[in-house]
Amino acid sequence: MIVLNPLVGLLFLVSTGLDIVTFFLTVHLLLLWRQMHWLARLDRIGEPLVNSLVQWMDEFVRKQLRRRWSQRSLICLVLMMVFVLKVALGLLLKGLTV
Repeated sequence: MIVLNPLVGLLFLVSTGLDIVTFFLTVHLLLLWRQMHWLARLDRIGEPLVNSLVQWMDEFVRKQLRRRWSQRSLICLVLMMVFVLKVALGLLLKGLTV
């Protein structure tokens, strides 16, 4: 049990990072549909992270499907990928802590 404690702590930090990524992606997606001035500052804070993830997903989709998607679609794809990673990580943490 002592060996798993650092691993579980690291996985909880990764889980928290995925929550932060989800938050910034959701803020950016909201601002693509509506203009909310109070969210603009949060969007500027997370813009480098969101742009790098969207660019990575755009390159991946272009290689696999040979076509371009809109920025909204790419953000939705990244959000789905993050949600799947979060569920998989949650299941792994549940198995390690039992």
